[in-house]
Amino acid sequence: MIWLRNPDVLDLLTGITTRRYPITHATFADHASPRIGRHLRDLFVRCGILPAYDRNLDRFTSWIDTKLATTDIRQARDVIAGFANWNHLRKLRTRAERAPLPEGAMLSAKQEITVAIDFVNWLHDRGLELGSATQADIDTWIATGPTTRSSAMMFVRWCTRHQHMAHDLVFPHRTSRHTPVTSDADRYAQLANTLRNPDVPTWIQAATVLLLICAQPITRIAALPLRAITQADDGQVDIGIDDDPVSIPAALATPIIALISRRPHMNTASNHGSPWLFPGRSPGQHISPQSMMKQLRSNGIDLLGARNSAMRELLRTIPPAIVANQFGFYPGTTERHALTIGTAWSSYPSTHDF
Repeated sequence: MIWLRNPDVLDLLTGITTRRYPITHATFADHASPRIGRHLRDLFVRCGILPAYDRNLDRFTSWIDTKLATTDIRQARDVIAGFANWNHLRKLRTRAERAPLPEGAMLSAKQEITVAIDFVNWLHDRGLELGSATQADIDTWIATGPTTRSSAMMFVRWCTRHQHMAHDLVFPHRTSRHTPVTSDADRYAQLANTLRNPDVPTWIQAATVLLLICAQPITRIAALPLRAITQADDGQVDIGIDDDPVSIPAALATPIIALISRRPHMNTASNHGSPWLFPGRSPGQHISPQSMMKQLRSNGIDLLGARNSAMRELLRTIPPAIVANQFGFYPGTTERHALTIGTAWSSYPSTHDF
């Protein structure tokens, strides 16, 4: 195999066989080439040589040190290190003990830490420290920058609780100015164009159905296990998303059924028997949500607008509490969308027939 000729691969494997490097997770995590170290590490886990580990938690832990090194402001490093470790890393570790850590949770934590560093740097450029920041400074920070600045809210609250900032400071919620929603006609057109195009890979067609019909987030679609899919005699497919299975009619389930027998990246020994509906390139891993998003966008799918449209179509015929339970959404999210389209279903037990 060509990749075995890579000098970084040879160094790592030779070092292990000669016992220059111990067979531990740290050996791979600390390697000079993170990509090579991560790939070989996944191979060793897949073969049972190393115990399983939470990939997203490991990536986040390594990222913290790298990110903190990008600022020369001592206060930023010290305070944000505390925020990252005690407010985020501790919670993510606890969550990872119960189930694999979703990539979305890691990315959300990374954004909050990144914006916190930006906030401290912004104060520093104005000759201010956290302890001297006023309410006017916070209001100016929010009003004069992009909407991502609202991600500093948890950091400011953490700082006020731990006496790094004045206790009476308030970080106001910033509401979204607009919720993108694709029209049903446009969403159906996107779906039809994807399913009718023979050049579109089967896995992209299957992911499109799950996004545009079931309104599932990309992070959940990418991590969908193969065992969650069951096929009925009439061609209907049931998908175990949350408490109850979601049924997809045979006419739309065709790409999902086809994908089961021809999943991508299954032609290597390391991915043989992959448990994922959408296997990734790395051994034992599912496709990354970012890769899936990129491919869907390149095929003309409006990710957020079309998903919101799909959710609202569900809510026109199903009460928000049931949509939340069956499709794995937060109840507040479905209730908010239902109110927007005027179908709160507040009295649905007596006024709707199921």
